[in-house]
Amino acid sequence: MNGWEFLEAYKELPLMKENKAVLQMLTTSSNPDDMDKATNYPDVKDYLIKPMMGDLLVEILEKHFPEHI
Repeated sequence: MNGWEFLEAYKELPLMKENKAVLQMLTTSSNPDDMDKATNYPDVKDYLIKPMMGDLLVEILEKHFPEHI
């Protein structure tokens, strides 16, 4: 299952609306078409380019979970 297939399956989950998950798309693709496609999924909060380094993780945590920093 790739990321796009995951997003399609995720939006069909019955408890998805109650979930507090923050979905981040982490990819090697800097293709603007992929970025636009990702924005069509309201549950995708960010489109991030690999590699995932420590500073990027801190940025995600500060943005979505500031009360835990």
